Amino acid sequence: MGVNLGEKIFGKGLKFTRPVLIFKKLTSNSFLGLPLTSQEKTGTWYVKIKQGGKTNWVILNQARILDKKRLTNRIGVIGDTDFQKVKQNFLDFFGS
Repeated sequence: MGVNLGEKIFGKGLKFTRPVLIFKKLTSNSFLGLPLTSQEKTGTWYVKIKQGGKTNWVILNQARILDKKRLTNRIGVIGDTDFQKVKQNFLDFFGS
């Protein structure tokens, strides 16, 4: 996710990497990404999901348009049920 200012969540390490859910492809080079955290969170802007046997929380209020060049490696895929839950919560949060 890169270096951020203010309340945005930082990545880890020298390159500030952070897992991100690719929510929607926008162009051949960009996508709408939702950062993930493994720390339990509550509130309408967090969605609990399972991926690869681990629990993560999607951070809806920090959605960002990112370039595919920011992607370093693929962690995995979430199930359809979790993706639909994220999608519905995203639409509810941002007022479809």
